[in-house]
Amino acid sequence: MFGHKGSPPKPYPAIRVGVVGHRLAALVDGGTDIGVLRRSVNAILAEIHVAAQTVADKYPAVFAGPPRLRIISPLAEGTDQIVADEALRAGYLLHVPLPCLPVIYTAAFQKAKPPTGEDSRAAFTRLFAQAESVQVLDGAPDAVLDDAAYAAVGRSVLRHSDVLVAVWDGAPAAGPGGTADVIAQARLWGVPIVRIDPRHPADWTFEANTESRERRTLSGLIHDLLWPPIVDPAAANRSPLVKYLTLHPKYNWGGRFVLLTRFVAGDWSHLRMITLGKASIQRAHQEWDALWKDIDPALAHAVGHALEEPYVWAEGLGNDYGNLHRDTSAAPYVLAPLAVLMALIAHWIPPLKSGTSITAGVIELVILIEIVVLYVAAVFRHYHDQWIDYRSLAEELRQLAFLWPLGRPLPLVELVGETEGEAPQFVWVGWYVRAIVRDLGLCPAVWTPERLQELRQVLVNRFIGDQIAYHRRTTARFERVSERLHIATLGLFASALVIAVLHVTIFGEGSVMRIMTYRERLPFITEQWWTRLILLGAVLAIFLPALGAAVHGFLSQGDFSNLAHRSQRMCDHLTPLAKEVEHTPPQIERLGIVAEKAAGVMRDEVVYWRVFVRLKPPALV
Repeated sequence: MFGHKGSPPKPYPAIRVGVVGHRLAALVDGGTDIGVLRRSVNAILAEIHVAAQTVADKYPAVFAGPPRLRIISPLAEGTDQIVADEALRAGYLLHVPLPCLPVIYTAAFQKAKPPTGEDSRAAFTRLFAQAESVQVLDGAPDAVLDDAAYAAVGRSVLRHSDVLVAVWDGAPAAGPGGTADVIAQARLWGVPIVRIDPRHPADWTFEANTESRERRTLSGLIHDLLWPPIVDPAAANRSPLVKYLTLHPKYNWGGRFVLLTRFVAGDWSHLRMITLGKASIQRAHQEWDALWKDIDPALAHAVGHALEEPYVWAEGLGNDYGNLHRDTSAAPYVLAPLAVLMALIAHWIPPLKSGTSITAGVIELVILIEIVVLYVAAVFRHYHDQWIDYRSLAEELRQLAFLWPLGRPLPLVELVGETEGEAPQFVWVGWYVRAIVRDLGLCPAVWTPERLQELRQVLVNRFIGDQIAYHRRTTARFERVSERLHIATLGLFASALVIAVLHVTIFGEGSVMRIMTYRERLPFITEQWWTRLILLGAVLAIFLPALGAAVHGFLSQGDFSNLAHRSQRMCDHLTPLAKEVEHTPPQIERLGIVAEKAAGVMRDEVVYWRVFVRLKPPALV
């Protein structure tokens, strides 16, 4: 499905074409010329393919290969089978959503006489055998095939369609799940429609269902869906999307920020530097494997094949650039006090120890150069922006990992945050997520009560539960860090204040008499020790305020109190949601709704986080 593993996976230019239309009996009774209808369908599918191939040829650096086109058809007799048949001939891949098991489904087929020698059940069997993926909405052996079941499969088609081919005569709906009902739902959801009137099958019309000027034609729609967010094709290699797709991480070290915060928080068992680059990708793979451990192998394989590579790359690189950015942001506050100390030593060491003085001066210079080099690297390598983008991408793919097995790819929802106020470079993240979604198609599954119970537990324990546990740890850690750094800041400034008072009252040049008085009271203190004591007081009078300012700056840059508050708020939102999922009946529609609710909460948190961290760019001071 994806490109080579030395860099993040490239998507395919994928398009999903849904099908809805009249049954065979209605087509036959209405005198529809099936041959002409097939030629119109073939022309529509060919136009989609040409448009997709045009974009693929334009951007070989973005796409993994030629177009991957899918037809989403329930294979009911009539329109569903006709369009699926033509799509397979045209090289499309067939994905089949069914309301119930095939034996129940085909038993309800009508007895219309086919224009060809193949009856509807035989056509279903032939086409079904060629399907790349089949999704059965109700796998119970006693499932009821009623209007609600047809309506459910109609919604499934729409959820997985970028454009809908509808063979419809314009008559009102006869009931839920009929052609007119599905088309009304498509218009409500904004799904573009290619309509063929079975009374005049040689002609077809395109209904954009959007105000977008680019999507007023079928070819324009396909171009707009697939066209990557690259303003200047000649400079495509400099776009954030292509930079992401061509990253080749190496092994390196980082994690000073994390190390320091865990030290302050007292998390002694985690005090280690972090390996970055390829090691982060490997850790993300291990986390993915743990996430799907002891799950039905067929489900784990399907989800892993579709989403593992995109997710682990986004997760690993998000962690990489997050550590690089935070290390750079922490460097001035960690290293600047040390530079001040070296400067004091370099200027105040007695001449007899000039070698020590020179060494301290060299160390000071090296520290200041390192601070500047780290800052310049962060600015020119865009650690901050890449951290935000890759972390946002990972979170979207994490949500997709539990939505897709429940039949909820959310193809019609733009990534939250893509507004005029959002940084233009962020648009590629939403485009990439939607490209992955389009290439997923249907998750192969037979949704039995047992399978739905398993999916419910996966959602509760391994997605919502893991998020709750993460945010609880984060809340506790950052509350401790914030409290302890605040106390340290106050303590350092209080100590500096005491030394300043002593300097004015005892050690200052204008306080010689007081010094003499104290010396008379403390005759065992020699002149040399008094000089050293005065020198130490002066050093501390300069160093402690600098150290206090550094600690306060680190506290302000980290904004640990707000981070703890945000994580606590997520716990407050997710905990009752986990209980709601636990009490949700194992029904696909009910579970899908609550899963989308959970995804909405997580997506809102990503938006808040993104706004928050954009206010914390790298800085020298």
